[in-house]
Amino acid sequence: MMPFRSKRRTAVLAALAATLAASVSLSAQTPLPLLAFAIGLFFVAAFRLGHVAGGRAAWAKGSADAAASRAPDESAEDGEMHRVQALQARDDDAGNVIDFEKAVAGRRGIVEPSADDIRRLVAQLSEYPAYVDLLKRQLHSVTTVSQDAAESLLKSLLDVDQRVTTLMGFLQSAGSSDSSERILGRIEDQLSGCRQHLVNLGEEQKQSSLDAVAFQAKLAAETDSVLKVLDGVQQIARQTTMLSLNVSIEAARVGDLGKGFSVIAHEIRSLASEVQHLADNVHERVSGLMLSVGADLKEQSQKRQDTETLAMSKVTDALGLLTTNLVLLLQHQREVLCRVKSENEDIAQPILSMMGNIQFQDIVRQQIEQITSMAQEVDAHIGDVRDSLATPATILQMDMLTDRLDRLSSSYVMRAQRDIHSTVLGNGGPAADPVDSIELF
Repeated sequence: MMPFRSKRRTAVLAALAATLAASVSLSAQTPLPLLAFAIGLFFVAAFRLGHVAGGRAAWAKGSADAAASRAPDESAEDGEMHRVQALQARDDDAGNVIDFEKAVAGRRGIVEPSADDIRRLVAQLSEYPAYVDLLKRQLHSVTTVSQDAAESLLKSLLDVDQRVTTLMGFLQSAGSSDSSERILGRIEDQLSGCRQHLVNLGEEQKQSSLDAVAFQAKLAAETDSVLKVLDGVQQIARQTTMLSLNVSIEAARVGDLGKGFSVIAHEIRSLASEVQHLADNVHERVSGLMLSVGADLKEQSQKRQDTETLAMSKVTDALGLLTTNLVLLLQHQREVLCRVKSENEDIAQPILSMMGNIQFQDIVRQQIEQITSMAQEVDAHIGDVRDSLATPATILQMDMLTDRLDRLSSSYVMRAQRDIHSTVLGNGGPAADPVDSIELF
């Protein structure tokens, strides 16, 4: 009985030690919270098995002591048997192993597990290293996916930051450069020049008009006075001529007595002729003056026209330069807008990439939920093993841990999970598309 119990104790302790060693191997590639969760789960399992074993050992020891106290008068052979049972109970209590003594089992009505049952339990416990390996690989897959998504997200953020920095530098350079200010300054100067030319042209036109009006008024007055004088002279000349004619007529009528009057008439005609000649000369001079004034007015008009033409030419040139500067300004603004549009399109690509990387966080969430479900299945399996140790008749009805884990493979969201499952357990789930949809942010 002692070698068989030692074998059972060695098998159980070896399985628990292998499970703990495999869980410790997770520390290299598994996040600390998940590692602590897994190790804690295994310690809970060991504690539950030890608790059951310790309880049964204590109960067996108490039963043996009670049997020894109730039969003080039994035979020496029975006393020896009770002494052996007590020693075995103390040995089980010290080793924290379940005692399936025949006497205790008989008293409790429990069938002692056979060697096949023990081997089946050992086989059940021997599957825990595979679960640990599966858990380690799945956690490593989650870590890899999270790390890749984080690195890609960080790369996209750095790319966006670089592009935004470049765009801000360009906008700052375009805004702080002197090109726009110089163009606007030239436009303002040209507009001021155009306004000044127009003001000067208006003043010149006004002054020319005033001068022309004054000159015309003065000329008209002088001309009128001269013409009046000429009219008076011509009137005197005509009257003198008429007087000379009358004198000549009277002298001819009186004959020789009128010779003196004839001389007077001759002198009067000579004077009238000179006056007429003088009047004609004055009239000719006045006509010349009028022609000179007309020429001067024409010259002034031509000069004014030339001045206006020059001023309009300057205004036209200024407007042409203004148009050129406006075209340059519009071209500069168009280049800025094209550059901003191009940079915005370049920034949009990393942002879309970041959105695609962020959605993998939901995949990580589903993977962690599946690992949690896997841990719950393992916890339930440990409970079944505990119940089977308490009731050996249910050992054959207990599902293998591999079967429990295979049922979880249908809910995997990543093909890599199914590949890991197939690699570790050898009978992974179907290669179907994931059933859970990815929640996009």
